[in-house]
Amino acid sequence: MEEGIALLQRALELALNHELTDQALRNYNNLADLSLQLDRFAEAVAIAEPGLTLATERGNRRWEQMLSMNIATAKVAMGEWDGLPELADGGLRAISGITQLAYLPALARVHAARGDTDELEQILMLSSEQAVSSNLEYAASPIVASAIALRALDRDADALQAALPIATGPPEILNEDRREAYVEAGLAAVALGDEATVKRLIAFVADMPPVMRTPLLRAGAARLSGFLAERQNDTKTADEHLGAATGALRAIDAPFVLAQVLLEHAELLHAEGRDEVAAPLLGEATEIFTRLRATPYLQRTQAIRAGVTA
Repeated sequence: MEEGIALLQRALELALNHELTDQALRNYNNLADLSLQLDRFAEAVAIAEPGLTLATERGNRRWEQMLSMNIATAKVAMGEWDGLPELADGGLRAISGITQLAYLPALARVHAARGDTDELEQILMLSSEQAVSSNLEYAASPIVASAIALRALDRDADALQAALPIATGPPEILNEDRREAYVEAGLAAVALGDEATVKRLIAFVADMPPVMRTPLLRAGAARLSGFLAERQNDTKTADEHLGAATGALRAIDAPFVLAQVLLEHAELLHAEGRDEVAAPLLGEATEIFTRLRATPYLQRTQAIRAGVTA
């Protein structure tokens, strides 16, 4: 992976030096995408933004849309949720067909976090219409978007069926699709009490090559391990795993996922009567959810706040 990054950086330098615009834009896009695969979201934005400027200056609409999509995907992960394309009856306004596929999971993530039921139903419709694509790079994106929407609409069995093949699929699946599907499959399996699938997901990440075991996947596996331990009444181990998930997430810029785990950890601690330990976790999660207008999660924080003193 690092060798690939070095080659692309050198290729970009040469293309810019020799005013080979199309090659430069391709390399900006590929470098930004590699950063996305590795959960390096701020890095992806820093790479893609000068590429977007160049594409706009040269009137290259194709690369302008691709680089804008990479920036939007990274910013959604970073908790910057404004500026996404608007949903319309016919799809996404002013976005070409292939690029629409890549936007769907980010849109689903934001609307699921905010409990926007009508928008989620629309994403399900758009995803089903585009579920079969000849573009292999984005073929999984509408399926991932469907899984996010289905779980947010309390259709856990359907969400698990959609997400699990992506979460545990072959190496060709993009990590930006896998990491989203992994969370949806895992949380759906937990909700359904499907411990066998939870264990399968944990083992899948443990068996991955280290370079592919990115921070969000490591955090997801630790999170699921915490839920599994909690179900087995091993609260000490659950506490340790959720703490490990939080540690992995603090190393990257992914505030929404961090807030989810902080809330889940606070709920565990509150159930054990450890409100003084839960209070700062709950306070940090509440601050993030408030900024993101993540109403369903704020309702969960309010449900336990009465017993937790800051």
